[in-house]
Amino acid sequence: MINGSGRHHLPSGAARFRVIAVPAALLVLLAAASFGYVALVDRTDQQGDDLPLVSASASSLPTDDPGYLTISRQPIPGINGSLNSYSPVPNPDRTRVQTPRRTSSPRPPQTTQPTVAQPCTECRFRSYTFPNHYIRHYWFRARLDANVSSLSDAWFRVVTGLSGNGTVSLESANFPGFYLRHKNFEVWLERNDGSGLFRSDASFYLEDGLAEPTGVSFRSYNYPERYIRQVNSLLYIHVISHPTQRGDATYYRE
Repeated sequence: MINGSGRHHLPSGAARFRVIAVPAALLVLLAAASFGYVALVDRTDQQGDDLPLVSASASSLPTDDPGYLTISRQPIPGINGSLNSYSPVPNPDRTRVQTPRRTSSPRPPQTTQPTVAQPCTECRFRSYTFPNHYIRHYWFRARLDANVSSLSDAWFRVVTGLSGNGTVSLESANFPGFYLRHKNFEVWLERNDGSGLFRSDASFYLEDGLAEPTGVSFRSYNYPERYIRQVNSLLYIHVISHPTQRGDATYYRE
C-alpha cells in the first residue's frame, strides 16, 4: 500500500512477520551447523577412539612442575550418541608432597656415672674429679681435657705391660708404637725405643680406683709408691697422701 507521501506502508501484521522471520532464519542455520558438527564427531568416534587431538602422557610431562595439567577424556551426553570432550584436570601423580625436614638424631643424655665396668682393649679414661675431662695427649704431653676435638687423641689401647709382671701399658690409638711413659715424673707420649728404661717407665699396675672402687688407678712399675694423677690438668706420677689426691688419681674406663 502506498500512502499519501509516496512511501510504501506495510500493515502492522506484515511488519511483525518480518521482524520474527529474520531471527528464525538464523536459528535454522545454527541448528544445521550444529547437526553437521555432531554428525562429523560421531562418525569419527565410530571409526575409532584415536582422535587427532594433542594428547599428553606422564612420560612426556615435565618432572619439575608437580602442578602440571594432563588431558583426560570424559564422555558427555550429545545428539545421536555421545561426544568426546577433552578437559584439563590436575594429575594426581604429580601432586606436591611435603617432605619432612631432616632433623638430627637426639643424643643420649650424658651421665657422670661410670658407664663401662668391664675391661676394655681400647678405652678412654674419664677423670673422677672432673667428670667431663679425659686423659689425652696434646703435643705429646699427657693431660686432661674436656670436649676433645680430635677424639682419637683420647683413645688408648690397653696392652700387656712392656715390662710384663702383671702390668699394662697404654698405647696411643692414633700413634701406634707410642706409649704413655713417665719422664722426670711427668707423663708423656713417646715412641718405644726398645730400651729397658722405656719399658719400665711405660708399665703400670692397673688397680681399683683409689677414690672409687668401680674406677681404676695406675701405679708406676718402677716407682711403686707413685700413681698417675692430674695437677692443673697435666699428668704426673705422685705419691698419694691426701683424699683429694686420691680423686685426682682415679679414672673411669669407657
